[in-house]
Amino acid sequence: LGVFVIDPPSPFGDTLNYRELTGSDAPTDPRSTPAQLFPIPAITTAPFASFENSTFESGTISLSIRNKFPVPIDFPDPIIVKNRKITAPTDTNEIARFSFAGKILQPGEVYAVTASLANATIQNSRLVPSFGMHAQASAGPVTYTQQSGIEYIVSLSNLSARSGKAVIPSQALLRTRDTVIVVDDSVSLQTASFRSGSFDIVFQNNIDVNARVSLSIRELVDK
Repeated sequence: LGVFVIDPPSPFGDTLNYRELTGSDAPTDPRSTPAQLFPIPAITTAPFASFENSTFESGTISLSIRNKFPVPIDFPDPIIVKNRKITAPTDTNEIARFSFAGKILQPGEVYAVTASLANATIQNSRLVPSFGMHAQASAGPVTYTQQSGIEYIVSLSNLSARSGKAVIPSQALLRTRDTVIVVDDSVSLQTASFRSGSFDIVFQNNIDVNARVSLSIRELVDK
């Protein structure tokens, strides 16, 4: 059947606060802070409700990050999303790689990076391996709170797939016009009128969704 469209799952994300990033409570008083590198722990994402797995012909995946620190931050290394299917057959292949390419996020700034999903397979369990976040030195005393941290949102869009187990919206999967049907190579009649007999066309649905078929043959006329 070729390519079909699937509904994109709802965007998913979370907020990593000061304690989750540093292992300690935020300072209670304004202070100057040096540059520091925070190791972000690995993140296991929640399962999708709309599909179990899918191999995409096209589509995009976007990662949006909001800086909730009082100082500028950047990400020196790419942020990677991988499959986390640990039951047979296992799949821990990379889905997408987001490079911030030296982008510095100012306090409160939101920045998004997009990657292609062409030829990628996504399983319902995914992992973002640990990565580093660099917080720049403050220009003077700044105030940290327990809500200081980063907020991230991942979204998928414009999805078309070659295969998958997913919620399939209603759509035209196959459309063929003016197809020549060869009945039998021994038939040499140009036209014929039949007194009796039957003309049967059988469709077999080998996909796991209900399918509606519309077929018309202009050459068959009931007189």
